[in-house]
Amino acid sequence: MKTTLVLVFSILAVLLCAQEMNPFGTLRHSSVDSAGNLHLRWEDISQAVGVTECFYKTGTGVWSSAVVNMLEPGTLEALIPYTFGQRLRYRLRFTTTTDEGEISMMHAAYFDADAFPLNLSNMAHIITDPEGDFVVGNNPNLDIRETYVGATTDKLYFTLKNVSGQYPTMNSFTSFNAYMCNIINAESVLTDSITYAMVYANIPILLSNGLYKVGYDAVNQLPVFTRLGNIQAQISGGALHLACNYSDLAADPDFGGWPNAYYGLVLSASTLSATISPTLAIETGDYSNPAAVLFLDNVYDVAVNHPPLVDWMNYLPETGTLYLTYFDEDGDFPLIAEVQNSNGTVVQAQMVDPLNIHSTWFAQLPVGTQGTLTWNFSDNGYTMVTGQYNPSAAEDDVLLPAAISCQMPNPYKANHAITLKGLGHSLLKVSVFNVRGQKVEDVYSGIPNSAEYNVSINGNLASGIYFLRIEQGSRSYNHKFVFTK
Repeated sequence: MKTTLVLVFSILAVLLCAQEMNPFGTLRHSSVDSAGNLHLRWEDISQAVGVTECFYKTGTGVWSSAVVNMLEPGTLEALIPYTFGQRLRYRLRFTTTTDEGEISMMHAAYFDADAFPLNLSNMAHIITDPEGDFVVGNNPNLDIRETYVGATTDKLYFTLKNVSGQYPTMNSFTSFNAYMCNIINAESVLTDSITYAMVYANIPILLSNGLYKVGYDAVNQLPVFTRLGNIQAQISGGALHLACNYSDLAADPDFGGWPNAYYGLVLSASTLSATISPTLAIETGDYSNPAAVLFLDNVYDVAVNHPPLVDWMNYLPETGTLYLTYFDEDGDFPLIAEVQNSNGTVVQAQMVDPLNIHSTWFAQLPVGTQGTLTWNFSDNGYTMVTGQYNPSAAEDDVLLPAAISCQMPNPYKANHAITLKGLGHSLLKVSVFNVRGQKVEDVYSGIPNSAEYNVSINGNLASGIYFLRIEQGSRSYNHKFVFTK
């Protein structure tokens, strides 16, 4: 038999992990290699206690499973077949098994258009719940077996399957059932005891189909339901389908910011039994273990490959560290990223920020390295971008330009000043790109009148994560920031 205590600790464990970092925040893709595959890579979060799966689909097709291999300790990779011009979606699902069943961290399955109910075969499977693990009673209608999640830009979709395949809301004039999708925003759950739920029920006066804020009356030891809005609900194919608008959740001030920093919610299913004879009594029939669900639509839709731009940024001879800037219009990470010195020694370049490929890269060379340094980068494994830098020549009366930098609030709100430094008297371009590498705003294009110049971003962006791209001559700088309304 399940206990409420296990549920609470399970939810908190998932939430704490989700708050520390997006569990799939390092997910990245290459361009198409010579064999026709994209390389998806991410850091392994399983620590040998779980399994990570990768799924992909093109166009309106069905989801397929990709083989996940360990590229090196701590890094996983999946190869996805891709033809330029296709619209590819991909997602990850990590599961670990406890004594009480599965706990998952996963991406929701995205759909292009709202169509209710969604095709269950194209939704993301959350968990399989053990059969017969009731909290109270043994009603098969209240015994949860499977849960699924889907998403569009505007709606959250959830599907529940029970043992019986039937979902009656009324057993008798005094006995009722309720079926719920519980929704927790990791941004606010640790500061209050409120949760949210899509509810399928018909309990007179107390509860009908809808979206609710759920609190707890400690005196009477009963849940308290406050209606927030409508939901869609339908039973078909032995499953209960539910859907709600994100905007109805976000409109409640206790819900917290949405999207939050991780685009994540914790979802679970539960069933309730209510009796009125003559006083109201509510008991939990069953509940599923929680899942941390990330609402990020991972899409790759590229007509032709654009090789990356790699520029020298700085060299510190006292440490032998060469810094480079990397930017790829398609958001591709490099399959090859290396620096070679004049003696032929090759070292691998690495990201300073593992969550941001469009950031500074560095190569650690022997201290005091002299002679020409050559870097080679490739986002597909065969088209090489090459550049050179000679620290010896730089010390010889050659005045190198200062590195470009910027100072801006983070999180950033519209029209706040962004100070750019280290500029020259030549054409300067400042743009904003989204996490898919798509340009979403041209901020500035012109010749600044000083080495320090202020620009600002307007309020047309949706809240989320972006990159500020600064280009002047052969120099460039990329800065990751969060835009908030």
